[in-house]
Amino acid sequence: MPRTSTFDPRLRWASIVVVFFASTLAVSSTPISADIGETRSDHPRASDAEKVSAGGTHTCAIPSDGSLWCWGGNNRGQLGQGDTADRSLPTRVGSASNWRAVSAGSNATTCAVNTLNEVFCWGYNFSGQVAVDKATTSVTNPTKVTALGTTVQSVSVGSLNSCVVTTSSEVRCWGSNSYGQLGTAVSIGQTSHTPTAINNLTGTYNALAAGSDSGSSRSNSVRDCR
Repeated sequence: MPRTSTFDPRLRWASIVVVFFASTLAVSSTPISADIGETRSDHPRASDAEKVSAGGTHTCAIPSDGSLWCWGGNNRGQLGQGDTADRSLPTRVGSASNWRAVSAGSNATTCAVNTLNEVFCWGYNFSGQVAVDKATTSVTNPTKVTALGTTVQSVSVGSLNSCVVTTSSEVRCWGSNSYGQLGTAVSIGQTSHTPTAINNLTGTYNALAAGSDSGSSRSNSVRDCR
């Protein structure tokens, strides 16, 4: 007795739809370029992120292409978008693709270093921690710290102060000195938006960490200064 075929023609269309859907997913995994200020849920991808810094209310990341992305709270402009609107998805900061380091502070300030070893800061500036006069309490766009007059190796943002290690291994800080955390000649209880060298440090430094109420520096010989 001849065998009766039970093939349902609808299955052929179902197969085509599945293949098309799978192909679409494969294509969407390819890195996608993004415009300035554009928000994408698929970029930066977890596998691409090379540098990440989490602050008090916001987070920033630098993927392998050197772009900079921030998201979260933005009440002080700490996302660098020119406004104070919060972002729940990673949003690109500017159009540059030469960022190499970022520090998201605990109190809505952000600083980043590019491959030219220049440092830019933005966000909350209550104590001059963005390196501009504190009369401007919020800076919503990345602003170059021109007062340094030199290039930097690394940057760290605390609660109300910021510090860098220059390419000549000099440590400079600015912002609030409420507890003497700047380590400079600025009087305790005062503020300064001018990066000032800490002259009594010894050793060779290449990284540092600024805390909530104090700053610390670490040399490449793992020596701590507190």
